[in-house]
Amino acid sequence: MLTHRITSSHHPSVDVLINERRIGTIRVGLTVVFDIEGLLATVRQAKLVGAQCGRCIAKGTVTIEDIVAAQRECQLDIPGMLRLRSGIPLLHSGPR
Repeated sequence: MLTHRITSSHHPSVDVLINERRIGTIRVGLTVVFDIEGLLATVRQAKLVGAQCGRCIAKGTVTIEDIVAAQRECQLDIPGMLRLRSGIPLLHSGPR
């Protein structure tokens, strides 16, 4: 697989109180995007038995009232290989 994107967005809000009365609400947004490049899958006997990816670009954005307050990007090198002992069958046996 060449690239795969995972996106997670969250939209909490904060109520502003004065003397226990809500005078407003501040909307906050957080979005994190992971672009995974160079995923290598290992298949044996029609089962997925391992996975390894070359690198991951992570991007995060924080907004306050739809205005970008902070934005960062970094590259993550993900070492090693995920090994699946029993494997995940990729073919179904028998009728469906």
